[in-house]
Amino acid sequence: MAGSTITSTVTQSVTLGSGLYPAPLRITPTGEIAPSSYGATGLVGGISAAYALNEGLISGGLGSASIAGGIGVDLTASSLTNDATISGGHGSNGSAGGIGVNLAGGSLLNQGTIAGGAGTATGGIGVAFSSGSLANYGTITGGTGTTGGAGLYLVSGSLTNSSTIVGGAGTNSGTGGIGVVFHSGGTLTDTGFIGGGSGSTTADAVYFGSGASQLILVPGASLSGAVVAVAAFSNMLELASASGTGTLSGGIGTSYRGFATITVDTGASWTLSGTSTLSAGGSLTVAGTMTNTGAITGGAGGSGADLADGVLTNGGTITGGSGGPGVFDEFAAGVIANSGTITGGSSGIGVLFAAGGTLTNSGVIAG
Repeated sequence: MAGSTITSTVTQSVTLGSGLYPAPLRITPTGEIAPSSYGATGLVGGISAAYALNEGLISGGLGSASIAGGIGVDLTASSLTNDATISGGHGSNGSAGGIGVNLAGGSLLNQGTIAGGAGTATGGIGVAFSSGSLANYGTITGGTGTTGGAGLYLVSGSLTNSSTIVGGAGTNSGTGGIGVVFHSGGTLTDTGFIGGGSGSTTADAVYFGSGASQLILVPGASLSGAVVAVAAFSNMLELASASGTGTLSGGIGTSYRGFATITVDTGASWTLSGTSTLSAGGSLTVAGTMTNTGAITGGAGGSGADLADGVLTNGGTITGGSGGPGVFDEFAAGVIANSGTITGGSSGIGVLFAAGGTLTNSGVIAG
């Protein structure tokens, strides 16, 4: 298979699978696609089954006063592996930075760095994802700007992050970009790091937008900035199982907002160390193992924690919502070890066993 290779600097937009650049295309470590035209796209991948490997640099063209920086890669049907650097074009004279990769079909495997272009106004989005498949084992960042660009923007659907996604920094005391933005809800599984961009304040790590949402955290995952779901929709925070114990240091209701249903999966082990307040009608269900070293308060009429054949070790404070128990054990196999304080809400029971269970207490339990 002959294909084509770029070993030096190309100053025009490249179309993958064209007569000049037949697939497969390799951009070597000395190769660079850097179009000189304002707002031009670096690499266009619109042919099904065409493949490109980037080991060099791909960037969009610079912006002008009336044109945003160009897209680094516009991928609608082809496949791309990035082992080096892709960047949106930088904005100038008040224009926005360009998108690093516009993924509207095909597949993207990132093992390098993808960045939105820096803007004199708004930074570019790192990856704009509307269709296709994305696997991230590298770094995706939004571009810097008075308003930093989002690290990754999705219309809806599912995303698994195994590495790093960060919003762009806000310059001149501006606002940082959100790490991951869902326009219409979706499912995010995180085993890596997601952070909001720095600026006048740290931006949200994740914003789920207008749709039902699910955040699945795997032990080892970390976030910088709040995770925000719109409370009008049915949203779940799932603490999943893996080797080792995960830590949720931010509080539910503060660092994790809009999630009515929180679960610790069967076989999972998690420590909650923040100050958490459940929503009215919300629940924190422990089917695995949970250690609480912080403070948990149930929503009105609800418990602070529900056991579903799980194991709860409490060294902090658990309080039921008004009229609710501190801890409710639904099944006979639940195990509670308390060295802290468990208290029922107003007129609520401290610990309520529905069908028996095991309680070891060296702390305080009160109704």
